[in-house]
Amino acid sequence: MLCVGMRNWFIIFVFFIIELFSPDDPDFGSSDVNQDGQKGLFDRTTQTTFISLDDPDDAYSNACQKGEYGIYPSCTSCPKGSYADEAGDKHSCRLCPPGTYGIVVGAQAMGISTDTDGSLLAPGCLPCADGEASAAWGATACAACADGEVCGPLAATAARGGVKHAENKVTHAWELLTTDDFIGRLDIAGKTYRVNIEYFQVICLAIMFTGFGLLGVVAYSLKHRIPASFKTKIKNQLKKLDKFATDHMAFGGGEDEEEQLPEGSVFGGFLTFSAILVAVLICGLYIYTYFYFNVDVFNSFVPSDQDFYGPIECGLTVKLQFHGYSGCVGDALQSGGSPVVEVSQINGETSYNCNQGSLEVNFNTSQPQTLTQGPSFMVELNPDCPSCVENTTTGVKSCEDCLVTSVSYIEWEISGLAIFEGDDNSVSGQTAPYKTDEVLRGSDSTSVEITLIPTYYKNDIDSIENTGYRVQFSDYDLGDSTSFLLNTTHASRDNETSLIDSEFVGEDVENKVEFKLQLPLFSLRLDIWVTNRVSWLDNYGIIGGLIALIFALALSVMHKFESLWYNPDHPSRKALRRAQTA
Repeated sequence: MLCVGMRNWFIIFVFFIIELFSPDDPDFGSSDVNQDGQKGLFDRTTQTTFISLDDPDDAYSNACQKGEYGIYPSCTSCPKGSYADEAGDKHSCRLCPPGTYGIVVGAQAMGISTDTDGSLLAPGCLPCADGEASAAWGATACAACADGEVCGPLAATAARGGVKHAENKVTHAWELLTTDDFIGRLDIAGKTYRVNIEYFQVICLAIMFTGFGLLGVVAYSLKHRIPASFKTKIKNQLKKLDKFATDHMAFGGGEDEEEQLPEGSVFGGFLTFSAILVAVLICGLYIYTYFYFNVDVFNSFVPSDQDFYGPIECGLTVKLQFHGYSGCVGDALQSGGSPVVEVSQINGETSYNCNQGSLEVNFNTSQPQTLTQGPSFMVELNPDCPSCVENTTTGVKSCEDCLVTSVSYIEWEISGLAIFEGDDNSVSGQTAPYKTDEVLRGSDSTSVEITLIPTYYKNDIDSIENTGYRVQFSDYDLGDSTSFLLNTTHASRDNETSLIDSEFVGEDVENKVEFKLQLPLFSLRLDIWVTNRVSWLDNYGIIGGLIALIFALALSVMHKFESLWYNPDHPSRKALRRAQTA
C-alpha cells in the first residue's frame, strides 16, 4: 500500500508538472502569446545579469573592470598617469590633466575613490606641488620650475611675470577732485614739469629773484668797464627815479639846527627801480594764476534725483584674469576649458583667451547706455566631464579626458567713463585664498561688489556739465578654496607604493570655480562743482595790497642800509670801528 501510495503521489506530481508547463497552456507553455501579450516560460528567452562581488558597477560578467581598459578577456591595467572610472570594455583610459601627475597603476578615479569594502583607493592623479608644473596630459611626474619662475599648486604653466601668491588688495585710480588738480606746466631745459598752484608760484618767484640777482652780479662785475660819462648819466637817472627822496634818513645837526632833507639818491633810485620791477613781476604772476588757477572745487553727496540731471549713460570696461587656471597651458586653451560668461542688465562684447597660464576674460560696452539697475557678470569654470560613450555595435566605450579646475587667484579691473578731463575712473584689485597652499575650487562662488555712484560734474569756469558713474569698491566674498596639505595616506593597488595626498579632488569637492561681479547703483549722488575762487573786485584789492607791501618793504630796506651807512652811532658801525682799531 505504501508503494502504491508513493506511486500515486508521483503520478499526480508528474501530471501536475505536465499540465503546468504543457505547450497547450496559453499562460505557461504555449509558443503563442496569451491574452495579456505574454509568452510561456518555456518559450521565453531570459537574460541573467551577473553582479560582480568586488564592483557593484560592473554589470558585465565578461567586461573589463574599473582601472582597466581593453576588450575582455584581454584587459590591461591603466598605466601611471591615467585612470578608468567606468567599468566595461574601453579603447583607453582617461589621462591625468595638466597640473597633475599619476604614479598609480590601475587607478579607478582621478581623485580619491572608495572601494567596495569601504576603504579609500589611491587617487589616479596628484596635484603638482608648489614650485613644480606639468603642462602635459598623462604626466607621471611634475617638472621643477626654472630659477626666477613661480609655480603655485596645481600649476600647468609658470606664473606670468613671476607673480607670487597674491594677497587681497584694492586700488582706486581716481581721487576726489581738488584745487591742486588744476595744474600748470613749466618747460625747463627741454623738459615739461607739471606743478600745482603753490609750487608754480614758488618756482616762478625763485626763477624771478635768481635772474634778478644774476643781473646785479653781472652789472657789478662790469662796472670798471663802463665809461665814466655813461655812469654819470645812469646815476642822474636813478636820482630822478628815486621816489623815496623825502623819506631818506638824515643824520647830524644840533637841536637848534634844522636838518636838511636829502635829495634823491642813487641808492633810492635803485630801490625804486627794483621795487617797480618786483611789483610788476609778482603782480603779473598773480594775474596769470588768477586766469589759470582761480578755481574752487566742492565735492558733496546729495539725494539722487534723476529729474535734476537727466538719465546717466554708462560705459564699462571689465577685465578679469584667472591666474593659475589649469585649463590654460601657456597661451593654449585646453579642450573643455572654455568659460561660461553671463552678463545681465548691460550690452557689450565679451571675449576670452589664455595668456601664459592665465585666463583673461574681457568685456567692453560697444556704446554708452542708460541703466535701470546695476549690471552683473558671472564667469563659470566648470568643464564638462562626460561619461564614456559605448559603441552600439561593438559595445566598446570611448572615454574623453577630463580637466581639473582650480585658480590661484583672481585679478580684476573695472573702468568707467571719465567724469572730467584727465579722470582715471577705474578700480582694480586681487582676490585670493588666505593661505599660500590653497587654490579657489568648489561650488561656492567668489564675488566682488563694485558700487556705481551717480555723479554730476559742473564746471562754471569752462561752462562744462557732465554725468557718469563713479566706480567704487564695496565688498568681496571669498568662495570655496581647497587646501594642499598632505594629510591622507592611500595604499596603491599593486602595493608597490603608498601615496600621501590632499583632498583637493575628493568626491565631495565640485570640479568648479565661479566668480561673480556685481555692480549695484548707489542711492546717493556725488556732485562735483568747479567755480571761481575770487572775483575781479577781490583781485584789484589783492594787487593793490601787493604793490603797497613791496614798496613798504623797499622803504624799510632803504632805512636799514642808510642808518648803517650814515649814522656814526649805529651799533654795527661801532663794532666795525672797534675791529679796525684792534
